[in-house]
Order: sequence, then C-alpha cells, then structure tokens
Amino acid sequence: MTAFETETVPATADMPSGSATESPAGHEASQQDRTRSWSDNGKQGSLYDEAGSGTSDAAPSVSGASASVQSATDQSATDQSAPDESASGQPGEHRWPDDWRTQMANGDPKAARLLERYTSPDAVGKALLSAQQRIRSGEVQLRPGPEATDEQRAEWRLQHGIPETATDYDVPILLDGRYEDLDEFGKASIDEFRSTFHELDMPPEHAQKIMSVANDVAFKQMERQAETDALRQEDTEDTLRMDWGADYRKNIALNARFMQDKLGDSWQSLVTARTPEGLRLADDPKFNRFINQMARSEGGSVLQTGETAAGHNVQARIEEIRKIMSTDYSKYKRDGLDVEYSKLLEQRR
Repeated sequence: MTAFETETVPATADMPSGSATESPAGHEASQQDRTRSWSDNGKQGSLYDEAGSGTSDAAPSVSGASASVQSATDQSATDQSAPDESASGQPGEHRWPDDWRTQMANGDPKAARLLERYTSPDAVGKALLSAQQRIRSGEVQLRPGPEATDEQRAEWRLQHGIPETATDYDVPILLDGRYEDLDEFGKASIDEFRSTFHELDMPPEHAQKIMSVANDVAFKQMERQAETDALRQEDTEDTLRMDWGADYRKNIALNARFMQDKLGDSWQSLVTARTPEGLRLADDPKFNRFINQMARSEGGSVLQTGETAAGHNVQARIEEIRKIMSTDYSKYKRDGLDVEYSKLLEQRR
C-alpha cells in the first residue's frame, strides 16, 4: 500500500473533514483544484451553489453551469410569452378592458363618438401628442377664446385673412343677383349669413362655397315649385274652361282689369299669395270665380285684344315682361310677372 493510499483512506472514511491530520499543502491544493474547475466551466459560483447541489466537490462546477444555462432558457421563454407592455401601439391581448371607451368617455356622448375613431388608448395618446406638437409648432393656431380682447380678435382675423366686419364678406346672390336689388327679406337673409360667417371667423372662400350651395338648393326648390305651379295652373284653366266655356278669356281679362282698378299694381302680389297648402290664389278656381262675380256685379267691361290694360298695350306689356325675364329673372319671379305674363298671353289669343 502506498503512502498516498495510507493517507487518503483515513481522511475520507475514518476522519471528519477538516481533520488536523490533513496537511496544509493538500488542503491548499484541493482549494486550487476547485477554483480551476469552476473557472474552466465559466461559472463564477458561490458556496450556495455547492451546498445546494448535494454532490461531491468536483460535481458543482458542471451542475452549476447546466443550471445557469437552464435558468437563462427559462427566462427567455418567459420574456417571449409575456406581452410586451412597453411596445408603443402594441398592447397585450388583455392590456385594456373591452369598455375602455366607455370609461374614458365617462358619460359624455360626444367624447364617446370621438373615441370610436381610435382602436386603443395607445392611439388616443398618440393623437393627443401629435395635436400638442402641431399647436406648439405653430401649424395649428387656435381661435381667440371668450376672454380675448377686441384687439386680439382683430389681429388674429387679420393674420388669417378673415374679413374685418360681417359686411365685408363678398358672397354670391341667388340667380346672379345684386344685394341692392333684393327686397327687405332677401337682404335680411344675406345679412344673417354674413353675421354667422363673421361670428365663426370663417375664411371667405368657405363662406362663398356655403352660399353657392345654399343658392343651388334654393334654385332647385324654385324650379320644383315652378313645375308644381305650372301643373296647378293647367288644372285650374281646364276647370274654368269647363265652367265658363267660350267666355273663359273674357272672364280672365275682366278679373285682371277689376283687380287693377281696385288694387293698383299691388294686385300682382294678391294673386301670387299662397294658401297654407302652397297653392297660389291665381291657381285656385274658387278665387277666380269670386273675383269674376265681383267684377260683373260692378258692371266691369271685357278687355279685348289690342285694348289698353292699366295704361299699357297688351303686346307692349308682354314685350316689357319678356325683357325683365331675360335681364332680371329674380324680379320676374318675385313680382309675380310670370303670372301676369301667362294671363296676357291668354288675352292675346
């Protein structure tokens, strides 16, 4: 038996670790071997790694390295499976509650409709940041608030091309008309539009577009009303021709002469007045019969073709109305000349 064997058996089998019989040199060599083994395996271990392994002195370096690799793998798996809470615009599946819009709106229906534009609270936040950046950069300039002075409002309007006063808005008039030619109601309507534009600080080009659309809508309504009036006029004529027979033309002329004598030029306003149902009085058979009875009861005469009507020759008046129709259509409709024109054509037949 060698001396090495003789020293080793008592140290491992019969004597407790750390016995005084173990030489200092052997103990130092053993510590160096452990250090070298841990270093070779790339592990900066601790006594807790060795104590927790439950193996011999040589084993902890290998098992510790394996545990380190396994730990890193487990952490990577954990990182990949967990939602990335920090990724902008990439919320996890359960990051926000399904009713986040309802909670953010807090009972405000306008806010709820606004939030419907966004897919997540992340998008809301981005939109808010973008708006703030645009405001700070000067790209978006907010209108002066209620607390602003008149001087501040005037300066802001000047910078943004807003007219100084409401009357400075140059807006189109229906049927290419002129503001000066409008009646009081027409002028009041235009003034109301202009005041609203100025109150809202609306750019002139936007105001002109709105007025153009409004004029188009009004013109279409006028066309539709004119078509309806034409149909009603035909129906009334058919009804009165059946009632009056050959005296139809004479009675229409008699009615016009009677109203002219009694009402002057304002008789046109009477016959173009409308009932609550939208029917012109001139297109109402009952009204025409009533006027004819009154005219005959006063011994009115029948107007013949070529005779004068209110100081005008029939043909001359027709030509006069035609000129107004071609040059000032709004006056032609507003003054009821379309009705007079129709009646004059009937008289001329």
